[in-house]
Amino acid sequence: MSSLRFFLLLTLLLGSSYASESPWSGSLSSTLSTDLKRDTNPEKSIDSAFEFTLSYKEPTAGSFLLYTSYNKNLNQNREGDFGLSFLQYAPHSYSINDQLSFTANLRYYLPLDERKRDDHTYRGTFRFAPGLSWSPTKKLSLALSFSFGQNLHRLKQRADGSWNIRHYLSEGLSLNYQALERLGFSLYISNLHRFRYDGERIEDTFLLISSINFDFYERFTASLGYSNQALTFRTGTEEVGDLISSQTGSIYLTLGASF
Repeated sequence: MSSLRFFLLLTLLLGSSYASESPWSGSLSSTLSTDLKRDTNPEKSIDSAFEFTLSYKEPTAGSFLLYTSYNKNLNQNREGDFGLSFLQYAPHSYSINDQLSFTANLRYYLPLDERKRDDHTYRGTFRFAPGLSWSPTKKLSLALSFSFGQNLHRLKQRADGSWNIRHYLSEGLSLNYQALERLGFSLYISNLHRFRYDGERIEDTFLLISSINFDFYERFTASLGYSNQALTFRTGTEEVGDLISSQTGSIYLTLGASF
């Protein structure tokens, strides 16, 4: 899975502190990332990502969002290509009390990147994600989320006879702490479980994102952080990844602007 998934999750977690009276809003961001492998390692990767988000908030129905991204590797002579792209609908959150609220969103992931375009059996993915958000103070917020994703395939099996991935389940926990007016910290941890069309669970993957976030003026942000994604389970192997690893971890810098 592309490291762009990390930056997407980070962007959605942080949001923007800029408030506008218009129902339309958007953001542009650019991320530079590098893994922690030695410079002499031929597998070392330095990547750039560009992201665009456009959203519309309807007073009664909720919000609608379009997200797309473009990925470019900078040191391995790979051509750039679309990354994650999706459409999202989110109803207004429901306040259980002054501190606790219920949230949910529904997404459709578009098959725009090269790998998915080359898979002629793939037709996109629907994902539903309910969650609970708790804000005990104005500076601190915690969120527990669950996701169910259903892949759409024309055929259950590939041309080589292997099974496609039918659906996935995930659970995640995020923490956001606004230490100062323009300085905050974020942490996100999740675990993803994938299942094939024959019903077998084939692998689990954990994701860790941590960052220091800066707000400049009202519309500009910067984030410096560490991200990692590694296996916690795979059929036929006992390989397990580490939360902090020089083999799978990356550091990144993201600059963004909202409008």
